Amino acid sequence: MRHLQKGKTVEEAAQAVGQSRQSVHLWLRWLAQSGVERLIGKVKGRGRKSLLQGVDPKEIQQSVHQLQKNHPRGSLTGREIQKHLESRWGKRYSRSGVYEALKRLGLSWVSSRSIHPDAGLQAREVLKKASGKKSKKPSPRPYHSKKLESASKTNTASASKGH
Repeated sequence: MRHLQKGKTVEEAAQAVGQSRQSVHLWLRWLAQSGVERLIGKVKGRGRKSLLQGVDPKEIQQSVHQLQKNHPRGSLTGREIQKHLESRWGKRYSRSGVYEALKRLGLSWVSSRSIHPDAGLQAREVLKKASGKKSKKPSPRPYHSKKLESASKTNTASASKGH
């Protein structure tokens, strides 16, 4: 509104605030009809409400953690969480909606590779320790014949000149 007060056109004001001119015209109508209170009242509470509104977020977090704890792989897929939310609270989420809800709840689903139930944990620890050690000897450099190197440099140079 300040841009308009300074004498800018509706189009210039809209461009200055990153909105369409239709939005600026709507704001002017609201201002004329209801005053500044109408404009201020539109700032908060916009957007779609959560499907799980009214359900305690801690209850959802605990439920998902329990589901993960009881899962044979130890990790869950978006589809499994989607089914869980529908069966437990009767709310249908899209897969992307599930991930957005998890993000809002502060649940992170980046995890390490799951461990197969039949994997030997002792053997795994031995392998981890063995792979962590670095060789003290530097790896040998591949053998290149000087003749081959100079020939490849000549071919590269002539190719770049267009020969």
